[in-house]
Amino acid sequence: MILEELTSMIELPRMVKVRQHFDRPMVEDIPAEIRRQIESSGVLERIKPGYRVALTAGSRQVNNFPLILREVIAIFKEHGAEPFIVPAMGSHGGATAEGQRGVLAGMGITEDTMGVPILSSMETVTLGYTDSGLRVELDKNAYEADAIFVVHRIKPHTSFRYKIESGLLKMIVIGLGKQYGDECCHSTHITNLGPRVEEMGAYAIAHSNIIGGLAVIENAYEDTAEIVCMKSEEFVEREPEYLVKAKNYLAHILFKECDVLVVDEIGKNISGTGMDPNVVKRFTNPRIQEDPICQNIVVLDLSEKSHGNGGGMGLADFTTRRLYNKVDLYETYPNPLTSRISLSTKIPMVMDNDRQAIRAGVKCCFDIDQKNVRIIRIHNTLCMGEFYVSENMLPEAEANPNIEIVGEPEDWNFDENGNLF
Repeated sequence: MILEELTSMIELPRMVKVRQHFDRPMVEDIPAEIRRQIESSGVLERIKPGYRVALTAGSRQVNNFPLILREVIAIFKEHGAEPFIVPAMGSHGGATAEGQRGVLAGMGITEDTMGVPILSSMETVTLGYTDSGLRVELDKNAYEADAIFVVHRIKPHTSFRYKIESGLLKMIVIGLGKQYGDECCHSTHITNLGPRVEEMGAYAIAHSNIIGGLAVIENAYEDTAEIVCMKSEEFVEREPEYLVKAKNYLAHILFKECDVLVVDEIGKNISGTGMDPNVVKRFTNPRIQEDPICQNIVVLDLSEKSHGNGGGMGLADFTTRRLYNKVDLYETYPNPLTSRISLSTKIPMVMDNDRQAIRAGVKCCFDIDQKNVRIIRIHNTLCMGEFYVSENMLPEAEANPNIEIVGEPEDWNFDENGNLF
């Protein structure tokens, strides 16, 4: 009752839907482009009939990924190989084999939908040690295959900056490295993660059966913008080129700033930190310095596909009891205990419902006119095409040719329990 009394005087402004416009290159025929890329890369020359080929599948929500994986499977089968899928997600899924299988199932990747076995295990093989003494691990099922083909998206990382960030090499080192490889790579400060991914990835390629990989680059609307296949020995040289492209495609908020950012949902399927720091401009790495977009962040819910993993809630200032009750600490804590980055799993202030959480976010802002508060509300950090802004931000929208006003001012729609519907 006291929380309601302390926040009830806050008046929330009317909200208006806007649409942001970004460049939208996209692959029109995804299966055809995958086939063209793989067949022209020379990778198929490295397999023979009867080869067991391990294909990687990570924990991130990559658009069209089941379609992409099915086409890769079909191509390898046509060439006489026997492909199977290996969950490649470090310590995600609660760092258990069944948990990781469940993460894939939540994305529509099962043995029935893919038509191949899924071999999920946390057991790894030590490949050896790099020149600087870093131990390199590899999933045992993948290691025992005749070949490994890496399938993943290249994108900016959420916690460090380097010429190689999230991509094929990281999928090898941390994804296929499982909990042990993940922990080794993160055993130093996060700012050293990029060079470690490069060093450990190069070592894994030189000492294993990785033949190549298929990289996906997405545009600001999550469309598949580019697909490229490369041989494994090309990863170190070519990934930086596609990372630059991915950064240029990255969706972001075109408004300069607001007082409160409301995020409808976070989740491990959406970003490694629940919500992409590159969008919300709040980072777990203090050495990444960017102008903040808001004073307070309010997160309202946890996606079902996150399977109780509340990673990312620590970047928020306020949340709801609904999200708090969905958090499974046994799903949430293995990753930060492995990566040594605990900030994103700290629990923000928990309010009873959406209305109370949003009002609390406004109340705790400094030096603002609470009768004229500036609020941005997004669904999640993957859905950046359309969202809501407070009515008083319309002049900024009207002045930006890349922002379109597509709705009329409307009040917040809270139900009888104070939650949005």
